[in-house]
Amino acid sequence: IDYANFIETEIDGSYSGYGVDYLNEISKKTGWKYDYVLDRWPNLLARLQSGDIDLIASAQYSEDRAATFDFSNTPIGKESTLLYTAANRSDIYYDDYPAMAGKRVGLLSDSYQNSTFFDYAAAHGFGFIPVYYPSDAEMMEALNDGAVDLLVTGSLSFHQELKLVGQFGSDPFYFMTQKNNQAILDPLNAA
Repeated sequence: IDYANFIETEIDGSYSGYGVDYLNEISKKTGWKYDYVLDRWPNLLARLQSGDIDLIASAQYSEDRAATFDFSNTPIGKESTLLYTAANRSDIYYDDYPAMAGKRVGLLSDSYQNSTFFDYAAAHGFGFIPVYYPSDAEMMEALNDGAVDLLVTGSLSFHQELKLVGQFGSDPFYFMTQKNNQAILDPLNAA
């Protein structure tokens, strides 16, 4: 997915970022060559389940996902959940729960961060209006256009051009593959 500095496409068509570096180290042990597939998160999950793609490089573990997919034995990093607003907003500040109440919040469809945000909002006693988007880029566009007041994303999708108003959770993320795909999972775990 479109996570800057994790796996991103360069102008020349090459790929760079932490995820690319990590995968390159794995390829030294497995001999794998990669074809990177950029798509929206819900599409990637469907494509992984169908076997159209072999691996997703940043997925948090959940019981629901574990029923459908397998995860690497070792996490490949940790990710926090971040809550942003537009940089020019002067009505919402960091952990300003009363100001967050009733706001329209952009959420990435099928994202693990949604449940951590729901818990955060409940723990701090504010309601909100969820608005779901299929990509981080579309959430950004909605925030910039004023269609949402806040957006929730993982810390891998760092947005220095926005105003950070909340940070919570720190959960490991893993490689995820199709259920029982030992041809991928075994060499991945060994590497």
